[in-house]
Amino acid sequence: MFTNVESTELISSVENIMVELKKRLDPSYVEAQKKAEVDGDNVIQHKGLKLCKVEREAREGDYVRPNYQGNFHVLRDGEIYGPVFKDKGERLAVSSGYTVYEDAHNRTPSTVEVFEPIGHCKPVEYEPPFPEVLTPNEQRALLIKQAKEFVEEHTKPNDFTGKGVLIGSRWSTKIEFVLNNQKRTLVALAKGIDSARVRAKGIAKCAPDEVFNEHIGQAIALARALEIEVPKGFLKAIQPDEKVAGMVVFAEGEKRRLVIEYKDVNISEHHGEITCQVGSGYSKEGIILDDTKAEYNNA
Repeated sequence: MFTNVESTELISSVENIMVELKKRLDPSYVEAQKKAEVDGDNVIQHKGLKLCKVEREAREGDYVRPNYQGNFHVLRDGEIYGPVFKDKGERLAVSSGYTVYEDAHNRTPSTVEVFEPIGHCKPVEYEPPFPEVLTPNEQRALLIKQAKEFVEEHTKPNDFTGKGVLIGSRWSTKIEFVLNNQKRTLVALAKGIDSARVRAKGIAKCAPDEVFNEHIGQAIALARALEIEVPKGFLKAIQPDEKVAGMVVFAEGEKRRLVIEYKDVNISEHHGEITCQVGSGYSKEGIILDDTKAEYNNA
């Protein structure tokens, strides 16, 4: 006999299977899959999605690409917008105030291409394999570099004004990062450019047994704020195994910043910090806590 919990789970599982079967039996879904298999030219990738071009007018959930709009327009020719939704006036739109079809801007069924989502693309992996000749420190340096590139790429303006990062195809935002050194957390806030309201938020927290790095934390938090898949390499980051200048270590009950030589220490830069020399007793015994400012040779 099944318990009430088991019965509920079984019913839920069956319902999910029925929904998936219904979807796969839908003629439009089957047709889209066939097109994807036989006509690669009509399948494109956009923000982690596979989109298949369809010859029909746009519907909710579709993505669109306007063309031939004339001299004055807000949506850019040749760019993908979506997902399509219905605004308060029940018009198909891609953002607040920007409708799919607009005669004044020559956005008509004949000039707007329509794409239907047919699946997800395999995410770009910022993860080893690194060449076996690289040391853990060298691998770590490469991963930090990739994290910086990830943040730079995903904070580029992509809205209609060219000034903000688009959230949910509706909100034009500015990305801000909030660091909490005590909790070893990073928060990515997507704030409206005009309203300053938080439209999306992502949080990254460093595990107690891992080395904190601000750049890797920013990449994880940003991906979560944008609701895109976090590259596995950032979640399972290679850990450094050799102490270098710039790292923060924990030794004798204190956090200490590693420096090459005391004579090279910039007092203003390290004001309020306890420093110790690389290779010293504190350095050898210390546990690496933070490598955000580590001076890796190939970083």
